[in-house]
Amino acid sequence: MFAASNVFMAQGPLSWRVRPSAGLLSFAALMIGTATMALGLVHWALMSLVAVFLLVWRRTRAAHALLARGQLAYTPAGWSYQAGAGAPCALSLSRAWLGPAFLTLGFHGLSPTGPSQALEITLFKATLGPHSWQRLCLLVAQDLQFSEPRSSV
Repeated sequence: MFAASNVFMAQGPLSWRVRPSAGLLSFAALMIGTATMALGLVHWALMSLVAVFLLVWRRTRAAHALLARGQLAYTPAGWSYQAGAGAPCALSLSRAWLGPAFLTLGFHGLSPTGPSQALEITLFKATLGPHSWQRLCLLVAQDLQFSEPRSSV
């Protein structure tokens, strides 16, 4: 994990604000509104089902990854995440999914007192500058490459 840190540390510690994409939330609201208007009079009965679905979905891991707010940072000591005004927690990057306009990172918490907790964070390209997005993608790729176990064959 630490070999990748030498690439960008000349520019100081790196951090990225984690927040939901305004485009994603606007698109979801537009789709729900369009669906209810297209259904005409039936939409009132379905609105309760949609509301229940959204409440259940917000409790899932996918919702937490898409709606997370906080600060993700990388220093020579490794990854950390600070949610709101809470204390930062140390993380170990375990996997990453790169999409056309987003990057979802899978972490495990590094807690010396208890079991490690899995955490997924989604960062959107639109919420970061192009230079910051490029640095994040390169750092994630290098960190995953250096953390892969080497075969002895």
